[in-house]
Amino acid sequence: MAVGKLSLKRGLIHGRLFMIVSDPSGRVREVREVPNLYVQQGRDLMASCMGQSAGSPGAQYIGLGTGQSVASDDTALTGEAVSRVKACFSHSSGSANWTLKATWAGIEATTTFFQAGVFTSATGGALFAKATFDSLVVNSQDTLTIRWTFSISLA
Repeated sequence: MAVGKLSLKRGLIHGRLFMIVSDPSGRVREVREVPNLYVQQGRDLMASCMGQSAGSPGAQYIGLGTGQSVASDDTALTGEAVSRVKACFSHSSGSANWTLKATWAGIEATTTFFQAGVFTSATGGALFAKATFDSLVVNSQDTLTIRWTFSISLA
């Protein structure tokens, strides 16, 4: 299982997750960067988007979980602890990159997260990519910003 890369004929798709935790005054407490895993539903979604002319949903919702496991056949996060956020999508024409950015402001209770995922909807939906990381403690009233960057490189 290749974490962070999905092999394609003559190319690779890479994904990286950047996380920033800020306290209520805006002071950055922690910054992280980790690779992601493309799960089976994510590979199916990419194939569907490429092969269908219409109707394929984009993966633009980011969720956070408290579980610590990740496998290529995962379809959800373990212990999804806060509501998913519809991320801001950015892509420049001609670029091999696209970015999703989401912010959770004023998280109600101190929570320790171990995983994040990109989904096709606010609830349920297909899981496109998933990342696990060492414990990330977000204190009550902190702000967490996630920037998930994907890139396609051709051989």
